[in-house]
Amino acid sequence: MPAALPLQTTISQASSAGVEFKVIATGYGNGYSQRAPDGINTSIGSWDVSWENITATEFSTVTTALETAKGADYFTWQAPGDSVTKRWVVSKYSKQAMSGDIYTVSATLTQVFDL
Repeated sequence: MPAALPLQTTISQASSAGVEFKVIATGYGNGYSQRAPDGINTSIGSWDVSWENITATEFSTVTTALETAKGADYFTWQAPGDSVTKRWVVSKYSKQAMSGDIYTVSATLTQVFDL
């Protein structure tokens, strides 16, 4: 079941965004080619986000949510600079023990256009 991205207020300000354009390209020979948008959702956003220096409880909250979604369910999240909440799938994540009970979790989010 889709849910909000966990602990949104603790996501690092150093997180970064990207956009991939979905196009169809055809080559005609002699170097000529033509490109056109592929579908109605042709700009696909992605974010590399991280929860830095979080407690063991926060670490458990984030990793449990990511593991429960398993890359199949989406999360809702309004990314910095966006005016609307969008749907995001976590394609991969990593975790690191910093010191004692302090952790960092990093994840790659890809925008989806599910019905």
